[in-house]
Amino acid sequence: MKKLTCCLALLAATSVAASANADGAKRLSDSDSSGYGDKVGRVGGSYSMITGTRPAFGAPSLPGTPGARQDFTRSAFDVDFDIMGYWDATRFDTLIGGELSAKLGVHTNEKTDPEAKDDPKKDNSKIFLRMDMAADYALIHWGGSFRGRIAFGAGFGFDYDSPKWYTDGGRFYPLLIGRLQLWGGDAFGLHFAYHHVPTTANDKRIREHRFEGGLGMGALHAGLRFVMTRVLADDVPNATADFESRELGGYVAYAF
Repeated sequence: MKKLTCCLALLAATSVAASANADGAKRLSDSDSSGYGDKVGRVGGSYSMITGTRPAFGAPSLPGTPGARQDFTRSAFDVDFDIMGYWDATRFDTLIGGELSAKLGVHTNEKTDPEAKDDPKKDNSKIFLRMDMAADYALIHWGGSFRGRIAFGAGFGFDYDSPKWYTDGGRFYPLLIGRLQLWGGDAFGLHFAYHHVPTTANDKRIREHRFEGGLGMGALHAGLRFVMTRVLADDVPNATADFESRELGGYVAYAF
């Protein structure tokens, strides 16, 4: 009798677990959508223009006096790869997932005005590399004719961008994420994301805010990106105010 009771209890537990997994899979399936759905990969390209201010003494060959500021411009072309997915639905009807994004491209050096005529690097371009990884948690999601989801995430990343005046090579950083996704049917989706870099491992002065808004029409995605980076005046010799750079660009991508 005792063995029979144990077998029945084990069978019941297995049935409940299978039912929970089935319910989770059904919720994921119900939320799925072409484009910005539960599982999506994208590959595409982006182009950006960057403007900002930097210390005049940031490069020895540039004219200026300590404490002076200079305006600069840059351009950037990148190949983007993104993959994001939700693989489990909790008992509270929330979704757990993760994401990985990578960028590889060519960024020009900072061009200043007035520009140093004897600067041998002023026309050079350098390789840019970035990779971000994060765990995502969809706190709210809803169905209906116009479905949607609000998610948050946390992770880390690194990049290598030697032409920047405030970094000499690569950097590591923590990453915080907020995301809103909306879609109607299987062919139309809207995507809004915010990524915040509160500091970096090798330079505590840096604060970075990345905004993205996109439209998905089936497998074709397109949108705009805006990045605001602030370098705090603390620890910058003779600086009297923070330095900022602004990056505005667009992207197109194919989703699979």
